[in-house]
Amino acid sequence: MTALATGLVSSVRRHTMAACAIVVLGAAWWWQLAALQEARELVWLAVTAFSVLTGFVALGWLRPARVGITAPQAMMLLGTLGMLGGLAFDVQRAGLAAIASMCATRAPDFLAVARLHLEWLPAMHIGMVAGGLGALAWLRRVRPGCRRQFCARFVQNIACSGWMIVGMAAGVVLYYQLAAWLGSAGVPAMLGGMIGGMVWGMVVSVSLSWETDKTITPSPHHPLGAKGVGESATVGAPPAIANAVVDALRHLGVTHIDIPITPEKVWRVLKAKGAAL
Repeated sequence: MTALATGLVSSVRRHTMAACAIVVLGAAWWWQLAALQEARELVWLAVTAFSVLTGFVALGWLRPARVGITAPQAMMLLGTLGMLGGLAFDVQRAGLAAIASMCATRAPDFLAVARLHLEWLPAMHIGMVAGGLGALAWLRRVRPGCRRQFCARFVQNIACSGWMIVGMAAGVVLYYQLAAWLGSAGVPAMLGGMIGGMVWGMVVSVSLSWETDKTITPSPHHPLGAKGVGESATVGAPPAIANAVVDALRHLGVTHIDIPITPEKVWRVLKAKGAAL
């Protein structure tokens, strides 16, 4: 059992993008299925899967996971969980059906939908921002190098959260426009629009925040994360110099001198052989 758990953890670490996408999509589907009213609304599960998975593919292209989980992945994962946790609190004040109905009446107007979300779903937005910022502490723990990367910059994380909020409103507007063709605009459409839009809001944020000054990718094969850079080309230089010195003194019977070879060390060898005062 322990070996199975270890293997599972190792597999998740190697495929963090897929693992995060599965968790986010699974959470979205759970809420959509819970709110399902009729069979034709199942189409929104497929639309949500398309938007979430393509969004994660775009994230993987923009910010590849070289060593463990990346900052956008962590923010998406914790932000989604925080968002849905806050949503569970908000629906106690106004049911999802009522909110979805209000969204449907305002759908063509992005600003109206955004205001409606902020007014009726405050805990959802607070939970999403809190979850996204929670990635700061998590990534500092699992990836020390993140102290000098994007994920450790508070202001940029806030900016990402802002883009995710914009994405949620834009996703709802887009999904309700699609609903005019698909003939169903209920709660599953609203939920899919929010989560799919949130993923693509992160994609936009990452696309606008390229880092060109440095890249820190600790080695997973070293306890300190250290790795080789360009020393392999210089490895042969010290032995070559040592061999040259020994060769120059070979006529005196010298076969070895410990490095580092200093002038004093060479003088002592010469003195011992009677070739220097």
